[in-house]
Amino acid sequence: MSVYVRIELQRKIRHRFGECCAYCRTAEFLTAMTFEFEHIIPLAVGYGVYTSQFRIKKT
Repeated sequence: MSVYVRIELQRKIRHRFGECCAYCRTAEFLTAMTFEFEHIIPLAVGYGVYTSQFRIKKT
């Protein structure tokens, strides 16, 4: 499930991973899909929303 991520934060996350999937390193522009943002540390745990807690992945 993809959560809403502010545009500014999306840009930082994409830059951090070089526009590639965090797991398989496939470039997003090479696929016919838009990657989703995965929140590694659940928001329910009580942590804030920080760049280091997100990954981008293929859907």
